[in-house]
Amino acid sequence: MAGTAAGLIRNQLLRPEFTGQLAERLAEGACIKLVSAHGQGRRRTLSDLSLCLPGSMTVLQANLRDYPQSLASMLADLASQIGLDGIDSLEDMLDRLAQRSERTLIILHNLDELRPGTASGYDDGFFTSLNGVRSRSALSLLCVCEHAHADWPLDIETLFLPPLTPDQALAEMTRRDPPVGPGERPAIARWIAAQPAPYALLEQPEAWPRPARGAISP
Repeated sequence: MAGTAAGLIRNQLLRPEFTGQLAERLAEGACIKLVSAHGQGRRRTLSDLSLCLPGSMTVLQANLRDYPQSLASMLADLASQIGLDGIDSLEDMLDRLAQRSERTLIILHNLDELRPGTASGYDDGFFTSLNGVRSRSALSLLCVCEHAHADWPLDIETLFLPPLTPDQALAEMTRRDPPVGPGERPAIARWIAAQPAPYALLEQPEAWPRPARGAISP
């Protein structure tokens, strides 16, 4: 039964191997900065990741696009997801999460959106606290961003989202079942995978060329 369930979940994933391995590493306590250009499927990766993580793992997630200039507001969001009161700093939150019996994964999406500086709260102390997550055995960290930001003092492993393959694009097309004949799909999938923003194109079937019309090679 477990094998059947795992197979069903795998069939839903955009990048099955990558996402499964990422989930395993985070479940073991990894701290990772996941980098991906626009249109590659970052949000979809996070959605797929939620299907692969252990059910016993607590996941706290904040979108920095909502709190680009207010660390305090972002912390309040994270704390509300788990019922923590009286959080006065990121360090305080991490200390209290580390005392829980369950592993906790913190996901910070759109890290590019934050505005480093003392006024926003995203200062050197913020990055020092994030770097310190790896020394807390009960915590894991995933920061998702569009650029690597090598000049930021975030000293965690950098992982790049792999390119979408034609087979993965075809599998996603099959799941969505767009109004395109099965015989046309492989060529369209190859075309999509070769574009700069393939996942964005998967959501826009009206933009797909059609092999039958001579727009792409079959």
